[in-house]
Amino acid sequence: MWALDIQHIRDKMKYIALVTIIMVFSMTACSKPTVDSPDPGSYGQTIKPDHKVPEEHRN
Repeated sequence: MWALDIQHIRDKMKYIALVTIIMVFSMTACSKPTVDSPDPGSYGQTIKPDHKVPEEHRN
């Protein structure tokens, strides 16, 4: 009987761990992004090259 109680506790701990992981993932997925773009119009644009780089260091 004592062995059955330990198995029951282990099963409960598995469910608690699973629920905790799901809650953490859902909280992070539904939260506000940490970094806001300073200029939404610049999304998808490439970075312009720096023309102050010496000629010998350019590719």
